[in-house]
Amino acid sequence: MFEATDHFAKGTGKMMHEVVLLRARVEVLEEANTAISKRQRWDAPTKKKPYHWAFFLQTSTTSNVGHAFQLRGMPGAFYYSGEEAVDVSKSGSKNGQLEVGSVPVEKYERFKQLLRAVPIDNVESSGWNCQNWSLAALDWLRAEGFIAEEYPNNVIQYWLREDQ
Repeated sequence: MFEATDHFAKGTGKMMHEVVLLRARVEVLEEANTAISKRQRWDAPTKKKPYHWAFFLQTSTTSNVGHAFQLRGMPGAFYYSGEEAVDVSKSGSKNGQLEVGSVPVEKYERFKQLLRAVPIDNVESSGWNCQNWSLAALDWLRAEGFIAEEYPNNVIQYWLREDQ
């Protein structure tokens, strides 16, 4: 998730949003398990679910309040619905976070436009998930200067690995 706080970047006098990548354990509702019971690869009780990655932009002086940008759904039926107002302190499943860049206020619309344009793979058997979407989004954001070059995807994957 990305956090966006309105603050002045050091020495520039420009308003900025901080960008933080968070991960959280995927929460699967009981009803959802019943509805997708034929998707054994994802529903099997012994199968470890991957961490859910999303972007969070802090939009308040309260560090946990902001907008989430995340892939929703399940394999074969993923979708992106745009920004969602959230308070991450109420999530209860935040396993970590990684600050990866910043979004100047004047580029906020471009940031949202880039995330809307990231392709979604809805081939159920591909093994593709929200982490793949987030990594593709990071490539697009990096190309536009939102993410620093010293944070290549392999480094981000290492920092957010699940075996910690």
